[in-house]
Amino acid sequence: MQLVKDWQADKTKPNPYIVAEGKNAGPSEAQVAAKLKRAELKEAREGRGDFLEGATTATAFVKALLHLEDLKRRIKNEVRGTTSPSAEREVQIEELRVSFFKKLKTLRNQQEVFMPGVSGLQQAEEECRDTDRPPTKAEDVKLWLPSDLTEAQRGRASRAALSTLEAKLREAQCGDALSQMRDLLYTKTHIIHYRNSTSVGQRASTRSSTLISRVTDQIRREATKYRQARAALTRLMGAQYRPDLAELEDRDNDEWVLPGEVGTSLLPLQAGLCHGYGKRLEGRTNQHGYMQLCE
Repeated sequence: MQLVKDWQADKTKPNPYIVAEGKNAGPSEAQVAAKLKRAELKEAREGRGDFLEGATTATAFVKALLHLEDLKRRIKNEVRGTTSPSAEREVQIEELRVSFFKKLKTLRNQQEVFMPGVSGLQQAEEECRDTDRPPTKAEDVKLWLPSDLTEAQRGRASRAALSTLEAKLREAQCGDALSQMRDLLYTKTHIIHYRNSTSVGQRASTRSSTLISRVTDQIRREATKYRQARAALTRLMGAQYRPDLAELEDRDNDEWVLPGEVGTSLLPLQAGLCHGYGKRLEGRTNQHGYMQLCE
């Protein structure tokens, strides 16, 4: 809370909404993926690696599955955000689902190489499925990443190094999601400040509220990404691997625990954005002693 107050009083002070750069910031998902790819190519040139299959590396394979996971989140967000979708919106959602299944078909072929035992697990699960149920929608399809398997299943169905590879990418995903949530919270705070100080009339307030709603949807999507990445990392590496990556609960949707330096610790700082009209935006502390921004 004091960090926020200091920065609001003097903009030359460190901005508490920006994750520190340098070694304490933690590498991004893209940086981790690039490093892993370089290591794979080096092993392939030296004849030591067994991850390079044609033009696809194990890193590219896992990254592609994570991309599909992100597409699932996007579809779920689109569906949740529309109670009575227009015909055009329904078409857009169906196009996303079609795109998902096209990409999944290609990856299933690659999965036979990198995770040769998964097809048997898929078949066994499909045989147990209720035939009267409708086909699984894209957003509910199981991707069968190493983190989706039990430890025993990973030993039989997946190449050993694939779990370590996914864990590194998941760890980076957590840092990316926390950083993005922090940026979005900063954006949302300023939109509310701007609306309260300048918006006049219902039309202007409606525009601001629509923009706030969109930013809130993005925050929730990043929160889902963080939760999924953290859960996968825990399944792969154990609960004690990164205790500094705190759990986000449902009540944290508007009161986010924000990262200080990703890779080291979480600052005891929350920014909760309470919705309402006619009140001036001001700061206060909640029951945990964290900074909360309320209208």
